[in-house]
Amino acid sequence: MKASHINIVVDTSKLNLAMAASSATAYNYICRMLLERVSWFLRDTNRIGDIVLSARGTSRDGELITYIQDKLIPFTDNQIVPNVFGKISAKTANSWDLLQLADVCATTTFLAYEINGWGMRAPCYFKVLENHIYRYNGRMERYGLKYFSENMKPTLNELKCHYACMKKERTPGATAT
Repeated sequence: MKASHINIVVDTSKLNLAMAASSATAYNYICRMLLERVSWFLRDTNRIGDIVLSARGTSRDGELITYIQDKLIPFTDNQIVPNVFGKISAKTANSWDLLQLADVCATTTFLAYEINGWGMRAPCYFKVLENHIYRYNGRMERYGLKYFSENMKPTLNELKCHYACMKKERTPGATAT
């Protein structure tokens, strides 16, 4: 079975923290969105998965585990499939073998959307991993690629005008210098 990944895209410049009590509340909501999609994937592939968080070495690690375990998973008004998760833990980067793979997937998605210091996006690596994004009934968007809100979804033209690795159309009659 091929590896799959799920991404939640959040444009922090468009994130209205006035709508949330704090940045931790916004983070928890994003966590909920991610766990919903992971639970759907696990359900659809008839698997059970552990939730492994990247430990930051702060009290937030334990708070997030408690939040997921005691509030998020058992809460019936979200769309998390509760019986597909095993244990929940936080591990440091050097004690978790697959953290690098998760970082690669997250970074490639980030680079596809973030405009760098040269005014470019780099979607090339994302395109290579695109076949591994979770899909449901052939749909990637809203499942393996979820935008935090609709206003955070860039148009195709917004994306393409900043692509460094896309062929540019030649303008008839234009000369290159």
